[in-house]
Amino acid sequence: MLAAGHAGVAVVSACVYQYFAPMFYTSNTGLIPSLILLFLAYLGGRIPDWDLFFVPDGADWRTRIKIHRQTTHSIILIAGLTFLAYYNLSESRYVEFALYLCIGLCSHLLADVVTGSIPIFLYGGYPRGIRIGIRNDNLKNLFVSLGQVSAPILIPLGIYQFLAYNGALGGLKPLTAYLG
Repeated sequence: MLAAGHAGVAVVSACVYQYFAPMFYTSNTGLIPSLILLFLAYLGGRIPDWDLFFVPDGADWRTRIKIHRQTTHSIILIAGLTFLAYYNLSESRYVEFALYLCIGLCSHLLADVVTGSIPIFLYGGYPRGIRIGIRNDNLKNLFVSLGQVSAPILIPLGIYQFLAYNGALGGLKPLTAYLG
């Protein structure tokens, strides 16, 4: 998935988590903390693709796949970071910030599972590595296109929902208030 698609999935994932999280965490309300949480989710949604900085310009796909969607996309690594963030910071007021970053990381993996494959362990070499994901090219292309087309709609709606739900927009109601 491309950058816009990952941003859309990260913002929507943050909104879904926020919808179910108030029973656990409610300390970070207001405009600035809400924007920081959203930014951390977005950042988490982009961090795994920083491995592309190590791919040489103009590299063919065989060189590219040796670096991209490997260690930074590892299920074990992201799950471990999420576990450490929660259990090490569970009594801290910063737990929400760490969790929203982890939500972005997990959303990135979810998006990449439906648009290709990701390694379960730290490295899942092609073609024999242990990886999960969709192998059908038509279906992968469909999800990539859906991510790119829906991102300009989902990102502003997600930002509005997130800020309104946290009460950062004054009296404006979140979108979930209109669902019944």
